[in-house]
Amino acid sequence: MWSRETGDIQGLLQKKFDCCGFENSTSPLYHYDSTCMSDLLAAQKPGCIGPMSDYAFSFFGNISTATFGIVAIDAILLLCVAMLFKDRKDRTRYRLIDEKYELGMRQT
Repeated sequence: MWSRETGDIQGLLQKKFDCCGFENSTSPLYHYDSTCMSDLLAAQKPGCIGPMSDYAFSFFGNISTATFGIVAIDAILLLCVAMLFKDRKDRTRYRLIDEKYELGMRQT
């Protein structure tokens, strides 16, 4: 994956995560840029796989948390709609009973 990217993309990733190379500075070889200017400086910095994995884990963790939050809100809304339908059904039933009872009282 790392070796398929262009040098510009590798440089942007190295700059963003302050790292050199993928696993380390030699495997695969890092891209020479302002973050990794020399072999000595590159050897002192970690590979980009760790910071990229941490970022991806955090990003997807936030997405899954938001998704579960949306599911919880949907469940609450579904229960509210069910309660509303039940209440409307009961009100209609009692209204019909009241109308029937009032008509029966007027006739006697």
